[in-house]
Amino acid sequence: MKEAPKSGTAVRRPIILLTNDDGFYLETIQILYRRLRDLGRTYIVAPDREKSACSLAITLRRPLRIQHVKPRVWAVEGTPGDCIYFALQKLLPRRPDLIIAG
Repeated sequence: MKEAPKSGTAVRRPIILLTNDDGFYLETIQILYRRLRDLGRTYIVAPDREKSACSLAITLRRPLRIQHVKPRVWAVEGTPGDCIYFALQKLLPRRPDLIIAG
């Protein structure tokens, strides 16, 4: 059996990153966010609109507009691949422990 952390010992909360190809506003990603935020530092970085059929694409020739919607939620004018790239390179304090993409 694993021993409980001693009082005063910092426990590193996992970082969970959510994205999809349907957009950050979709109710299902919002529900998933609410369910997971108690398990770790959960972030949504998702397209600002529906981006089906281009999930693995990345934007190379133009700047991306990024909107900070609310704490730990960003909407990106780009593909899910752009969202993950932005989160990994510019946003998160360290690499996520879990990435969920749907």
